[in-house]
Parts: sequence; C-alpha cells; structure tokens
Amino acid sequence: PRPGSLAGSRAGPPGDVPVAFSFWRVETAAGSARALSVVGPAPPDHTARTNKIAAYAVLGPEELSAAGPAWMIAQGGFLRRSWSGAPAWIESPVRAPSAADPGPAACSAWRAACGDAGWAGAVASAFLRDQSKPIHVVYAAGTDPLPLVDEVIRLLPDWARWRATFSTYF
Repeated sequence: PRPGSLAGSRAGPPGDVPVAFSFWRVETAAGSARALSVVGPAPPDHTARTNKIAAYAVLGPEELSAAGPAWMIAQGGFLRRSWSGAPAWIESPVRAPSAADPGPAACSAWRAACGDAGWAGAVASAFLRDQSKPIHVVYAAGTDPLPLVDEVIRLLPDWARWRATFSTYF
C-alpha cells in the first residue's frame, strides 16, 4: 500500500503546525515493512490554500541502521523537507544512511527540555515494559521533539530500536 496513509498532518493557523516525524512498522502479506516519514507545512498552493510536504521511505531489513529510526530521519538529505513543482512519486532509489551503533549517550535534549535527562530513561523503560502500548510525551511549543525521541531510542538495547514506533505530532 502507498505509505501516504500511514502519517499525516492537519493544517492549522499559518506557522502553527509542527513537522511530524514518524516511524511505523506495518505488517503486510509479504512480511513486515518499516516506513519513515516527514510531514510538514509547505507554502500555500496556487489557490492560496494551506499545503504540506510529505516524504516517506520504506526500508528493507538490510537498510536498518543500528543507530535507529529517529537518527535516520534526522540525517539531512535523506527525506525531503522542501519541494518545488508538481506532486510526484519518486521511483529512483534513495540510499539509506547508515552508522555504527552510537550506543547510549548523555541525554542533553531531555535536560534542556525539562531539566532532567533521567526522563529519557523513564520513557525507554516504559517502552520496554510493554511494547504494545503507546507512550505519549507532551512537550512545549517550539521544542524539537526528534532529538528527544532519538535519545530515548539510543538508550534501548539494539534489538528494540526498530520496534519503537513513534510519531512526534499525532
């Protein structure tokens, strides 16, 4: 199925809609598919209606970086964040970035966002206790949530990193 149905973003007042970063695991008849997405506001269309840009990557098992899905989304040039011209389905393959396992690190984004880096460990622990339930994080306007997600995923054991699905704006 087309990945566009996996994630979305609602239009709001201009400048009020954050970029939505997502990672989904989808079961298909052919097996598991892993999709990364970036969906965010774009300049108005030719009729002055609100608009959005969406970029999706569906990854094969050999393309999964040890650094995890949030790290892959954060890599510049991998998923488009701007576009000019008519909508298009891009058939040519895009090379997925890869990195050695970065392992856990100090959670500076969490410290900056809420004053305590330990909250990243609380989120990672909650995920590991019950991977069937979603975890919700409420963050202040203007906070970039992708580094928060990346720091949590880096605290997970390597076998769990690609099980931690997320959406930063749902």
